[in-house]
Amino acid sequence: MAILIPLLQQGSPNLVTNAEWQQFHDNVNAWETQATLDIHAINPNAVTQQAPPVWGTNITTATRHRGCATIVTAWLHQVQQMETNLLHQLNLQQQVAAAVAATIAGLAPPLPPPPPPPPHNIPIPHACVKAALPKAFTGDRRKTHVFMQSYKNYFALTPNMTDEEQIQFTLQLVKGEAEFWKETALNNMDQHHPPNWANDWVLFRAHFET
Repeated sequence: MAILIPLLQQGSPNLVTNAEWQQFHDNVNAWETQATLDIHAINPNAVTQQAPPVWGTNITTATRHRGCATIVTAWLHQVQQMETNLLHQLNLQQQVAAAVAATIAGLAPPLPPPPPPPPHNIPIPHACVKAALPKAFTGDRRKTHVFMQSYKNYFALTPNMTDEEQIQFTLQLVKGEAEFWKETALNNMDQHHPPNWANDWVLFRAHFET
């Protein structure tokens, strides 16, 4: 690949500054532009996958910066995989065309073995999930246990997420009358000394149900 996928660089593990986030934002946009040009140079009819919706939102806290960066990095890996596949197809087409031309000229050499296909199991950041999202929690306490149980099943289908990412992901679907509680929880997670449940899914679930 011509360019490396940009990563969010943090000076502090507990804080993402506005300058760091802006630099990451600019790097991702520049990478997408270059990758799209490279892909269209290989196949002008190729359609690249659009950026995830969260990339167009206004992110204001360090916790949500990290969650957004994880989702966006997974998307960049998918675009990169598409370019790798197109290059592989182009190489095969060029080899076949060269062999046909040599045959017509009476100089047909034995065909070289085809190159191995690109790997299909390129590791993708663990926030990239395909399971259906549970319904949003809007503050009805009667549905608290059902909501958390649906996320237990969801994370069973998405086993590569860390506890902190599971907590961030759950808070994204807390809405309505529970919106104030969610904002309070996110602010607590951004503190210099966050609560114990901020990095422990079991403790967070108990805190949420309480």
